[in-house]
Amino acid sequence: MLEAVVDPFEPPMPGKITADQALKFAESLIRGEPNRKKIALTASSDKVRELVLAAARRRTMKAKGKK
Repeated sequence: MLEAVVDPFEPPMPGKITADQALKFAESLIRGEPNRKKIALTASSDKVRELVLAAARRRTMKAKGKK
């Protein structure tokens, strides 16, 4: 048995998605998902966090390469 605490507004999405999957996800929110604002905010903040971390890793790798 497994017990877990999950965020009900975190969309169940794989790490990598296609453009078609992203479109279908957006369409499902538009069609009337009751918590669409919170889900969209969570999904977009997750993406921003990924981009910031990736940029930080690139800066770190550049700095290590210059030493």
